[in-house]
Amino acid sequence: MRGRSFTRLVLAVLTLAVALIAVQAAASHPVDHPWTGSGTGTTTVVSNGTSSPAKFSYNANAFDGAWDFHTVASQTRTVKLAWNYTGFHSFFNVTVGLNAFVTHGATTTTTPLVNAGPADCCTPPSGGFTYSGTISLPVQAGDTYGFKMSGHNFDTAKTLQGTLTVDDTDVTPPTISIVTPPDGANYGLNQSVSANYSCADEAGGSGLASCVGPVSSGSPIDTSTSGQHAFTVTATDNAGNTSIKTVHYTVLDQIVPFFPQPSLTTWKAGNTMPVKVTIVDLFGLPISNAEAANLLSPVCRIKFSAVGVQPVSPKCMTYSGFGQFFFSWPVGAATGSETFTITITYPNTGWTTTRSQTITIN
Repeated sequence: MRGRSFTRLVLAVLTLAVALIAVQAAASHPVDHPWTGSGTGTTTVVSNGTSSPAKFSYNANAFDGAWDFHTVASQTRTVKLAWNYTGFHSFFNVTVGLNAFVTHGATTTTTPLVNAGPADCCTPPSGGFTYSGTISLPVQAGDTYGFKMSGHNFDTAKTLQGTLTVDDTDVTPPTISIVTPPDGANYGLNQSVSANYSCADEAGGSGLASCVGPVSSGSPIDTSTSGQHAFTVTATDNAGNTSIKTVHYTVLDQIVPFFPQPSLTTWKAGNTMPVKVTIVDLFGLPISNAEAANLLSPVCRIKFSAVGVQPVSPKCMTYSGFGQFFFSWPVGAATGSETFTITITYPNTGWTTTRSQTITIN
């Protein structure tokens, strides 16, 4: 034995220093939780890992101690854990032990991480210690896994103090590749287009948990309504990291010839002409009433306009059923060449569908 006053003085200083140490891994909290712990002396689960890194502390007045800090695997995967173990096991004949373990049924597999000492003042782990590292543990759903700590001293203070902090090391979100639809693509109404996308977690990561889009990869995307469509894929790995990627594509209508077909010669000045068109899908089938309503609300997207001797600014057309739209054009007295155009617009895109006809008014 050595001087008790010296031991107690240094013990008080180092106990304060150890108490000020706080180390957290980069991730927000472990995937599996809650963590629970027990062992010699007073033990505290500072954090059970639900919203922050799991943390366990112990404080014992003893020559020997052993502690356990563990959780249960929620799924089959390889757990990658970052751990940080700090403490003070007095000064003389000091040992520190730390093992990772996985218990599957009646079988426990142990991986040694720290086996330090015995050491006397003041070679680590005597006088305080800090160890850290990472460990990969293959687990199956329902397995118990975690860490076992141990310590010894032969000191008049008989102090065993320690803190273990644990977190998942995977903080990298998965990657997402969307091949179809590519961003900015356009397709015909009711065109059959198969989605093609994939997700991947980084090499050595926790593994991909989900990769979800509006439809599964290989299934048809939505081309049932004209206009801009968003296609969003969300990927999540087993550590809870999430990626979201969105592309946009546009579905276009088609306009079939005017009815009545304008004469190649003249239209009479002073008459009112009903200019009619039929809007069809990629296969030439008239659009539904619902799709027609989509062209008129919330803003009108199908308009008649004309340039020439009788200019007409864009005017909304009227739906008459069976995919047909019309505009009653009062032809004025001016005579000469005139070109009128039917235009369908698609908000938030640069795409339009148009059909034009040149006539002569006399």
